[in-house]
Amino acid sequence: MAWEKLEKQSARRATYGLEWYKVPGVSINSMGMTFNKPFLAAFGVAAGSPIRLLIDRERRQIGVVIVRDAEESRGAHKITVASTRPSGTHYVPVKAIPKAFPDCIRRAFRARLNSDEGIIEISLDVKNELK
Repeated sequence: MAWEKLEKQSARRATYGLEWYKVPGVSINSMGMTFNKPFLAAFGVAAGSPIRLLIDRERRQIGVVIVRDAEESRGAHKITVASTRPSGTHYVPVKAIPKAFPDCIRRAFRARLNSDEGIIEISLDVKNELK
């Protein structure tokens, strides 16, 4: 058997592709949804921000509505940080999304604002996957 040389990889190897660091997006995991830093910056959300989550099973989309009104924040999901550091992973623990779309677990998708409806839309189409 011949030896095979292994090249050193960058410590900042992207799990979801290099677009994960540049384009607003979310990843789906078995426990819910994770938001990347460009998402947080583009849509002005942070740890503790209340959001409403919507799903459209037919069109295979997730909708995120940022709740700005204190009264409407009752019953809303809150963005959580997985670390005590501000740079920690921001996520929402919601098992309904991976349950509705199990084929999307461990995949990341672009997020875009639908300004007409005021909803951040995430299409779970292969063409919308972060590379």
